[in-house]
Amino acid sequence: MRAFHFFPSLVLGLFLGACAEDPAPPFDVEGSGRLTGRLFFDADNNGQFTPLGGDTLLRNVEVEVRERGSAVVIDETTTDANGAFEFGAVPPGTHDVFLVRDPDVTGTLVFCVNPVRASVYRDETAFISAAAKRGCVVRINIAEADTLNAPVTVAGIVTAAQGTYRSDNVYIQDPTGGILAFGIPGAAALVLGDSVEISGVLAQFNGELQINSPIVAPNRGSATVPAAAERTTGAIAAAVAAGGAKTPDVGRLLVIRDVHVGAFTSGGGRNAVADDGSGAIEVRLDGNVINAIPTTRFNQASCYDIIGVLGFFNGAPQLKPRIPTDVTEVTCP
Repeated sequence: MRAFHFFPSLVLGLFLGACAEDPAPPFDVEGSGRLTGRLFFDADNNGQFTPLGGDTLLRNVEVEVRERGSAVVIDETTTDANGAFEFGAVPPGTHDVFLVRDPDVTGTLVFCVNPVRASVYRDETAFISAAAKRGCVVRINIAEADTLNAPVTVAGIVTAAQGTYRSDNVYIQDPTGGILAFGIPGAAALVLGDSVEISGVLAQFNGELQINSPIVAPNRGSATVPAAAERTTGAIAAAVAAGGAKTPDVGRLLVIRDVHVGAFTSGGGRNAVADDGSGAIEVRLDGNVINAIPTTRFNQASCYDIIGVLGFFNGAPQLKPRIPTDVTEVTCP
């Protein structure tokens, strides 16, 4: 067998020679491109600049071009009177366009997509359109935890359509809870099962939280109405006594079973006591519902399963059925 001999000094020399300098990059990026854009307030919440929908251009907003994924600023400017901004010499590549929020300039408006990604090519002009909104979409329970008069934006499924209780209100629900939106324009014509995004102001009416001055985004779809969560009347009463208007079930679609319903003698003849033996709450035939479900539908000697949205009125929970099929007479246990 042939023997191989290694010479340490030779090996070390080869190693040092290979590491004497780093290899040159395959090429250097030369030249630059332009980046222009427009910033506007998306008043009608449709994601596009539509002046007829109330959108306005935003001036004096600081805009930064940053290295992607970092806070390193490549260049900065402010929007002009037309909400426009321009960067004249930007290195080619994909960068972050960061919109600096200053309450003195934009008030309570927020940038829900920030930064905005922009790809710049050599000797070309890239354009982006960025929007400020009243609020970014949050879960209903997060919106309800905000302060009154705060701008909020939520998304959910309509569980009580326009015209169910009133022509200008709906209830919507997401996995965390439900809430009333009051002041919906008639043209919106929201129906049961609509999937909607609503922006407005968090308010309160007789203790129940609601969204006032609502604007319905045009990205409307259809979805399955959430199944009513089963509760006992006693559990509802106890939860609301402990949590008040911010009880998670307030605004949500619920069902109570095997309940006796008393006489409709309070609330203008629209409220009655409902009790499954675990504790009493009120059933309310609210708004237009009294025409669809008259008080004569109920017999005090009978038992019922009742589906409805849980409302809250001056500290008391009220289950509000919506349509005739929400009330089913059953055999008393």
